[in-house]
This record gives sequence, C-alpha cells and structure tokens, in this order.
Amino acid sequence: MLTAIGRAATQRLFLRAVPWASPRTQVILHTAYCGFSTSQWARMPAKASSTATKTKKSTEAKGGAATKKKVTAKNKTKEKAATEPKEKKKPGPTKRVKVLTPEEKEKLDVRKWKKLALLPDPKRLPTNKWMVYVRLQEKADENKLINNANYKAWVESHTPQAVAQANLARLHLRKARGRAIPAPIRDDRQPTRPPNAYMLFVKSRWASGDFADLPLLEASSRIGEEWKGLSESRKGTFRDLAKAESDRYARESLNVLGRVVRTAKTSE
Repeated sequence: MLTAIGRAATQRLFLRAVPWASPRTQVILHTAYCGFSTSQWARMPAKASSTATKTKKSTEAKGGAATKKKVTAKNKTKEKAATEPKEKKKPGPTKRVKVLTPEEKEKLDVRKWKKLALLPDPKRLPTNKWMVYVRLQEKADENKLINNANYKAWVESHTPQAVAQANLARLHLRKARGRAIPAPIRDDRQPTRPPNAYMLFVKSRWASGDFADLPLLEASSRIGEEWKGLSESRKGTFRDLAKAESDRYARESLNVLGRVVRTAKTSE
C-alpha cells in the first residue's frame, strides 16, 4: 500500500527525469505514471478489505484461544477439586449407654402403662346414702359461709342509723302481726344493749361451772333462788355494774347513732 509520502517520492523521480527526455518520451512517462498511480489507487479497497479480513480472523483466532484457555483452566480446576481428598470428619465422642437402675426402669414402665391404660375412668356419682349426706352437708356448710358473707356486705351497705331505724320498724311489724318475722337486722356496729343487775348475776353464776351438770330449767331455778337470798350489799355490786353498762350504752349510741338511747328500767 502506497502512502502519501511514497506517492510524493515517485512524482519527484519522474520530474527529475523529464529534462533529459524528448517530448515523446515525456508523454510516455506521463502516461505510465498516471497508469501506475491509477492502478495503485484501484487496488487500495481490495487491500483494505484484505487487511480487515486478516484482522477479523486474527481477532477470532485470539478469541478462540482465550475461550480454549478458559475452558482448559476450568477443567483443570475441576480435576484438581476431584483429585483433592476430602477431609475426614473427626469421630465424635462415643455416647455411653446409661444403665437404668431397677427403680428407673419401673418408672419408665409405669409411664408407659399409664399411656395405655385409658385413664381416667368416667366420674361416678355417689350411690351410698352416707356419701350423699356428707356431700350435701359440705355443700350446706359452703352455702352458709356464702350467705354470711353476702349478709354482712348487705348490712354494711347501709348506715348504722338506717339499720337502727329499720330494726325499730321491724319491731312494730312483729307486734302488729303477732309473728316472729321480720327478724331484727344483725349489725355489729350497733351499740350492745346493757344487761341489768340480775342478768349480770346469772352470767357470773353460769361462768362458775357450779351448774354444768344440771338441766337448764333446774339450773335457772336455783340461780333465781340464790338471787332472792342475796344480801343488799351483794346485790348492790351487780347494780353498780349494770349502771356502768348503761352509761357505756349511752355513750356508744351517741357516737354511732348520733343520739342518746335510754333503756327502760327492768325488774330485777
């Protein structure tokens, strides 16, 4: 392939030869020069095409060689991985088989038998009269506790003044109807009514234990006879105790009910 420098050099050679040649020779040389230049330029595309083809083939050859090298490298890696021996796992510690004692073996057997025994059986109702009574008594005792708790909560939901007024109204109803109901409301907040001198004497005699073996009526009769035969000084001791109880009741009624409640005098 002629470059621009080559063409320029060729022209200079022909120009140097022109003065020595005849006009005819110049025409021939000029024609030859033109033909040489034209033929060189005509062959230029083919040469370029040939060069491009060679470049393409060279690139393809290089690409194929690179691919072949990659495949060969992969194969070598696989072969190397296949030929390398795998590390053997270290054997773990040997598990010792636990020898069960007779008690442990029995426990395992019992656990197994329980699973197979279809336990528990359906619950059975009591068929014995005594068992029924005992269960009913337990239920009755339970109900009694519940009733007491409910009653206490109901009483304490009202003020002591309201309870005292309700008890007075209930007393009038009992007298008007001649019946024992409605019963008075039991309220621990209410002041305790004071006993008289005779009731204090009876209480002291029962506490002595002298009448523990006697029936109630006989014991009450004897205590009454003792009170009648008691000296005035001895009775005065119990009257003083009764007066103290009456004063205590007056104070408590004032604090709780907001008013002083006087008790009626009773015969001794």
